[in-house]
Amino acid sequence: MKKIDLKRRKTILALPALAVCVGTMASACAKGVAHINHFKCKGCMQCASACSQGAISKVAGIVRVDSSKCTGCGACVYECGNSAISV
Repeated sequence: MKKIDLKRRKTILALPALAVCVGTMASACAKGVAHINHFKCKGCMQCASACSQGAISKVAGIVRVDSSKCTGCGACVYECGNSAISV
């Protein structure tokens, strides 16, 4: 995490984009699967309806990508109205 000084009055912590993948994290990043930025995701599940592999689900209120099912086709990226998904 980086500290960002805003006009020397406040210091906030800049958090990296949060991406959660179900499955093996190392292989998920290596093979080019979809990643969800949970700061942008509104949980509407439009991405899941676009996924032909059934790789996107909501678990405990959090939208997740199953890296063992995701082929990295990008259909979910185009369907997401919040720009919360990247491949």
